[in-house]
Amino acid sequence: MTEVDWNTYVSHIDTMIAQIKGSNIKYDVVIGIGRGGLVPALYISKMLNIPMLVIFAQRYKDKEPSGETRMSHLTGLHTLQYTDMILLVDDIADGGVTLSDVKGVLNGLNFKSLHTGVVYKRSTSRIEPDYIGVLLAEDCGWLKFPYDRDNKVI
Repeated sequence: MTEVDWNTYVSHIDTMIAQIKGSNIKYDVVIGIGRGGLVPALYISKMLNIPMLVIFAQRYKDKEPSGETRMSHLTGLHTLQYTDMILLVDDIADGGVTLSDVKGVLNGLNFKSLHTGVVYKRSTSRIEPDYIGVLLAEDCGWLKFPYDRDNKVI
C-alpha cells in the first residue's frame, strides 16, 4: 500500500490544473465522480472558478472490483446545456472502467465537448484521460488517500 499525504495529493491535482490551463480550453462545468473524484473536482472548481456538479459511481467494494459500475443521478443535470464544455474528474483510473462507463453515459447527452482528468492513472487503465496528475508505477500497489481512514466504518 502506498500512502499519499495531503500536500502530495494537492500538488498532483495542481499538475492537472497546469495541464488544463495549458490546454486553453474554457470549461463550463467540472463533474466529480463520487466518491473519490469529489476532492479533486472541488479543488479544480475553486482554482479555475467554474461550477461543479456530482455524479455518484462506484465499482469497488472492500478494495475489490464488483464487476459493474453502479451510478446514481447526476446532480444538476438539468442546468447543463448541449453547448457546454464538460470536464469529468476522478481520483484514479485503475482499470478505467468507472471513468469509461460514466463518460459513456455523459457522451450520450451530446455536450459540445467532454474531457476527462484523473489524479492518478495506472498503465492498466483502458481509458486515456486528457489530464493526468501522476502516472503510477506498475508495482505501486493500492493507494491510501489522505481522506481514507483505514477503510473502517466509524
